[in-house]
Formats: sequence, structure tokens, C-alpha cells
Amino acid sequence: MQKNFIISLVFAIIVAIFAIQNSNNINVNFLTFTFTTSQAVIIFVSALLGGIIASLFGLIREFKLKRLNKEINKKLIELENNLKEKEEILNKSEEIDINKELNLEKE
Repeated sequence: MQKNFIISLVFAIIVAIFAIQNSNNINVNFLTFTFTTSQAVIIFVSALLGGIIASLFGLIREFKLKRLNKEINKKLIELENNLKEKEEILNKSEEIDINKELNLEKE
């Protein structure tokens, strides 16, 4: 986690330096809108939107992994319970066999 933070911080510093060095005013045309703004603002907004979109994809992936983890844990519990039942049946079967052998030896 700390490694990701450091990488993000370095990237933010690089973007900031790039934006400051390219701070000229530019005309922006988007669909039917036209406006003038600093190139640095466009760079910052683009980097911010990129970070938000990447974070959303990460959150979606994390949510899917948590849901999968819950499903796997439920299946694990189910299999462990099934195993315990089978072991109990096996133990009872072995006890019955041992009792039969003891009874045969007594006779």
C-alpha cells in the first residue's frame, strides 16, 4: 500500500512540473462548447479524471474479489461440515466393526 502511495506521489509531482512548464492559455473546443483556459488546468483535470477512473476500476475489482472470497468461504465451510459428517460416519462404522469383532472373539 505504501509503495502505491509513493508511486502516486511521484506521478503527481511529475504532472505538476509538466503542468507548470506548460501553463499557456489555450482555446478548448469540446462538442459545441469553446472556452479559453490554462493548459495547466487541462493537464491537472485530465490527470485527476484518470486517477478517479482508475480508482473506480480498482474498487469494482476489489468488490468482485470480496464477493468471490465470500462465496469460496461459504463453499469451504460447507465442505468442512461435509467432511466432519463423513468422518463421524466412518468412526461409527469402525466402532461397529470393532464391536462385532469383540463379540465374535467372546463367542
